[in-house]
Amino acid sequence: MKELAEKEGIDPQDEGAVRSFDKKRPGRKTSNQEWKNPHDPQAKVGRTKDGACDMIYKPEHVTDLESGAIVQAEVLEGDHADTRALSERVACAVEVVNRIVANQEDAVVRSLAADKGYFAVEEIAQIQEFDIRTVIGDAHCARRRKQGLAAPLRKALDRAARAVKSQSGKALLRQRGMHLERSCEHVLDEGGMRRATLRGEENLTKRHKIAAACFNLSLLLPTLLGVGTQKQWIASTRRLLQAVIACLYGQALRFRNSLARTRNIILPNLFRIPTTA
Repeated sequence: MKELAEKEGIDPQDEGAVRSFDKKRPGRKTSNQEWKNPHDPQAKVGRTKDGACDMIYKPEHVTDLESGAIVQAEVLEGDHADTRALSERVACAVEVVNRIVANQEDAVVRSLAADKGYFAVEEIAQIQEFDIRTVIGDAHCARRRKQGLAAPLRKALDRAARAVKSQSGKALLRQRGMHLERSCEHVLDEGGMRRATLRGEENLTKRHKIAAACFNLSLLLPTLLGVGTQKQWIASTRRLLQAVIACLYGQALRFRNSLARTRNIILPNLFRIPTTA
């Protein structure tokens, strides 16, 4: 970039001038129609988590806000909009939940919470037709109210706005930030899925589902065994070993006391020589 700026007569040592030149120079924007990865054609140009531009994929989680378990995990293309086919993905997640809790009559999906990037009036209206309450903020609420929307879309927009402002909606958004961000942190950052080495959307989705299953297993193990991590297992083993040592020490003390009583009472009476008058 400094070389390009120098050719245009800009001082390459002036970082501010170089950044300003970079923002206005022609051909700066990168298009997926022009750029292709020959080794991974499904990878698309997009922004990474740290703000860099790269060939990326977009992972997505659907999480149960009561337990924190990942209900559905998939990897989408890097240029896949969050709002595109949102209702279809929600319907798939609802089907998974219904299959899991088939024996529980009162266990149904009642609400959907997401960030503002998932808000689209048409998709929101379609999700509400499933009798699912949408708790999704609208980043363009003021501008959208000035638009001439049809009556069904206007009704869906009003219902979504009331849900976000309600106390229960705010509580769901807090739970979304707690459970969803935690699962993303565990799977993507701590689990190493932020930079997977596989190619293709199908292969990455399979790998991502395995990582999500491992995360759900980490939630299940504390319920079944009382431990969920290696450190917890080591700590519980140490406590168990201390309990066994304390038990053996108590048994040794009781044995020593009984042996002393035998030596002091029973043995003298056993070998006592009777005296004659």
